[in-house]
Amino acid sequence: MKRTRFALILFLLISLAVTAAAAEYTVILPEGYEGSGLNYPVIYVMPDTAGSADPGGLAGRLQDRMAAGDGIGMIIVCPVLDEGSDPAAEMDAIIAEVDGSYRTIPDARHRAAAGTGRGGYLSYMLALADDSPFGATVSVRGDFSSGGWDMGSVYDRVKALYAADRTALDGIYTYMDAPVDDEWTDLPGSTDDLGALMIGYGTGSARHEFTVRPGVWDDAFLEESAGRVLKRLTGYMLEGLAEAVIEPTQAAVTAEDGTVGALCTVTLSEGIAAYAPEGTGIVIGLNVNGQEAQSALNVTGPGTYTAELTVANTLTESAEARMTLTLLGAKIDMGSCPVVFKKGSEGFIDLSDGWRFNYTGLKSLDAAALTADDILDWPAVQPGLTSWTKGFGNISDENVRSSYGPDYFDFFIIGNGYYALTFTLPEGCDEAAPELSVGCVDDRCEVYLNGVKVGATGLDDRGAPNGETTWAVYSHFTLDGALLNKAGENLLVVRAWNDQPFGAGGWYAGPIGLYTPDAFAAATAGNERFYEETFLSPHAAAALGQAEPKEVPYLIYLPPDYGTSDRRYPVMVLMHQFNSDHTSYRTDGIDKLLDEGILAGLYDPMIAVIPNSDGESWWRGEWEKMITEDLLPHIDSHYRTIPDARFRLTAGCSMGGQGAYGVALQNPDHFSGAVSFYGAFSYGGTANPVAVAGNASKEYMDYFALYFSCGNQDSYGFGVPAILLHQKLREMGTEHLFFIENGGHEASFYLPRFQEAIAYIRDRMFRPGELPGGLISGTAEADGAHIRVTVAASEALSDLMLTVPASPYTLDPTPALSIPVRVAILRDGETEYTEEFMFPYRPDEANAEFDIDLTNVIDPGSPFDTVVTAWIFGEPVTLCGK
Repeated sequence: MKRTRFALILFLLISLAVTAAAAEYTVILPEGYEGSGLNYPVIYVMPDTAGSADPGGLAGRLQDRMAAGDGIGMIIVCPVLDEGSDPAAEMDAIIAEVDGSYRTIPDARHRAAAGTGRGGYLSYMLALADDSPFGATVSVRGDFSSGGWDMGSVYDRVKALYAADRTALDGIYTYMDAPVDDEWTDLPGSTDDLGALMIGYGTGSARHEFTVRPGVWDDAFLEESAGRVLKRLTGYMLEGLAEAVIEPTQAAVTAEDGTVGALCTVTLSEGIAAYAPEGTGIVIGLNVNGQEAQSALNVTGPGTYTAELTVANTLTESAEARMTLTLLGAKIDMGSCPVVFKKGSEGFIDLSDGWRFNYTGLKSLDAAALTADDILDWPAVQPGLTSWTKGFGNISDENVRSSYGPDYFDFFIIGNGYYALTFTLPEGCDEAAPELSVGCVDDRCEVYLNGVKVGATGLDDRGAPNGETTWAVYSHFTLDGALLNKAGENLLVVRAWNDQPFGAGGWYAGPIGLYTPDAFAAATAGNERFYEETFLSPHAAAALGQAEPKEVPYLIYLPPDYGTSDRRYPVMVLMHQFNSDHTSYRTDGIDKLLDEGILAGLYDPMIAVIPNSDGESWWRGEWEKMITEDLLPHIDSHYRTIPDARFRLTAGCSMGGQGAYGVALQNPDHFSGAVSFYGAFSYGGTANPVAVAGNASKEYMDYFALYFSCGNQDSYGFGVPAILLHQKLREMGTEHLFFIENGGHEASFYLPRFQEAIAYIRDRMFRPGELPGGLISGTAEADGAHIRVTVAASEALSDLMLTVPASPYTLDPTPALSIPVRVAILRDGETEYTEEFMFPYRPDEANAEFDIDLTNVIDPGSPFDTVVTAWIFGEPVTLCGK
């Protein structure tokens, strides 16, 4: 066997060119291989063209990322395969020789196939074969459709495996990454089609990752992909190797504490011996608010290793203490625990730390009868910072499954969880009616103090759900001060109830504590930019079977300059999720994001409206009409909007994302843009966006600005219909922004992307540019208490009219251009009275007259001035007066 050794100076890696009887291949050894004594997993980077070893350059990029510490050290092997070869037989021979020549971990579990182009195809076919030597497979911009090493169709192979057994692929890790607009991505049976098969509902998606990202196939995309591949394969290879526990060394931290500490424990399984038969070094790290500390330890084999670490205290809010483990050349995030920062403020007693927890599922406890002794053995937890997740307190698969049943999924953590705290009051606390602040509990809560029920949110007197949507409600209750034991111990119990099968569950937000009435009023004043209002809706009433119009609540966000400007604004209608209500986006802090986006110039100032609906409305039927026929006229008449479809967009998550597209695409006379995050596009029947796009013309779909995205771990598989919509739009040649990225069906997926989504849509909606003068003129003639206002438009205004493409949903292809007109009566320079009209301009109705009767409004005998203002696309134009 011929060997040639050469040095890769930049990263000090060793490469070996090897020629075997079966095939030629190149081996790249990780840095430090010669003296490490470690064994290594192997990545086989398959060629995308015959006769060449990885001409796509993936191996070199993986090598770079490995040297930078982005993943564990692995041996990289690049085979050279001829066009007429049998790839499976050739790889068997190469694997046998590599395992015999190098310190590999010689099993399929520690062997991965990866490739770009046709190499991605090879990787999948080899890994999906019966008795495959690979436990993981990766495709980066895979070419699954052209010729070369034709071993059959990957798509057909996956489909056949799933048809025989939906768990057939659970034993293998798969990852596909591709540019969303690349020509290979959407070929039949290629990346998007495969992704739709492998990340759908119930397909074991945690094992099958799929991302299609904005961008084109270039060096930057390959560089990013290589980093993603290495991190994912590192996670796969080390799965089950190390478990970590991190516990704060203090229950709570105050500003007076100089340090923050945590006890970090790592337990290494028997699997460590496969990597390090003679032992190795590890580093345990701690990071709190950017402050870091670490401890180097020597590992001699399986077992438990601990380090107590402290960092400087720079906290001003509660935060996370994050633990890292540097193992086998990679720095790995091992999880976190909350660090409670107790704020000292006058009139507030912080009750955020010291809580215990007991999850009982569908079984109930008598919360009023609990004692301090009853809770001693409950696990310690920290409410107010996170929802229930697997491993929270005593929540486990077994506990949850016993309540829910055999169809349990991790996100169906339902039933009862009891939080309990014993506390004593500081001396001098004698408030007669303190306010108990609980915060937000998903979905409902019931609160007991010293055995007395003091309040509930979303639960009736019997403790049963009352039908209201309350998961986003800020729960707080005024107490009878006599209930507090001022000289001894108090017991506070919060029963949390999570509806099935929706939501993460648990007590996820604070603040938690006792306020004096004045302190509570100060703490809750002016914390948000949303205002809650109501409007009357006959359609909401009809949806609920009510005869009289229903008073529907909504939140409205007004941009920072609304109160100081005279302009008019675009409108975004945000639609809430399933089993939710209009307050959900307030909980997510959308008002603050809008402030930040507008002030940073990411998009123009706009008004955001969040209407309520039934938790299961799907924004269809009467609920859709509620928006278009009840809400929009109300908003246009009460706020300074631009009443034009070109300045209105919809947005939403989940049911709201499906609603955003359903409402916009079926109402082009009202909307021209739509944003969806993990939208439930598979719902809505013939009104779902995939069906609408399938029956629409390219001209019609081009009318809309469209953004939609979904997480690759979406628990409902909503990435699949999103792919179908993308493929349809791509086939039509309609511009849109679509991607599948890391994340699940939760706010943490959409919030980091909210700004880019709104900016993308607003940039692609109608922009009138600089308007010429003389588009509109007017006069105002006063006769005592009567004023006649005349408005006239020039012929040039017709060029700015909206044209709606023909479709089954188009009501008027050339709707009137709505021009708001305001008449202001001024006396001594001060506005005394205003009245507004809407001038519905059409070329054949270019003039309008309005009569105003000021009788009983002003004193017509005293001189006054009249100012008439019109708005063209938001900008004011003075028609007469000053």
